[in-house]
Parts: sequence; structure tokens; C-alpha cells
Amino acid sequence: MNRLWTRLGDAGEYEEYGADLAPIADTLRELGVRPHELAQVHFGLVGPGFEQANYISLYWGGEDADFVADLSRDEFEELRREMARASEAQAVGR
Repeated sequence: MNRLWTRLGDAGEYEEYGADLAPIADTLRELGVRPHELAQVHFGLVGPGFEQANYISLYWGGEDADFVADLSRDEFEELRREMARASEAQAVGR
């Protein structure tokens, strides 16, 4: 079964997230990444602090983190919406 894999920059370790984008959105938001600053690239995402070889790996992979497919455009937009919802919820809770 395929699952989501991430690696936050070139110094990070690969982590498996099942099929749920919400915890990935939370992690990115906690790092200070804003949804409108993200762009999708092959194998992942780029944004401030995560450019060129230091990009954020985010893709569908197999059991051993082997690449199967990039996020679809709809999945990328869902991730951005989830990041925005989490930010709005945090602002309301202040």
C-alpha cells in the first residue's frame, strides 16, 4: 500500500504519514511555512527556507520510501487548505 513520505530539507530524515495530509500540514505550519508561499515541484515542495536541493520531499511511496507518484494537483491544494485552516483555528484560539 502506498503512503505519503516527507523529508524536511536535505538534513531531515524520511518520515511516513500514511494517507493523511493533516499532520503534514501541521508540521509545515509549525515550521513557519505559509501555504501561499509553497510551490509544487517533482518529488515535493519548495518555499522560503526550502529551496533547490533543500526542498521538502513529499510524495507517494512504497514501504521503503521508494517514489511512486507526486501529489496530485488536488492533493497539493488540499494540503494548502489544511494549512490555512490550522492557521485560522490557531488565530481564533488566541
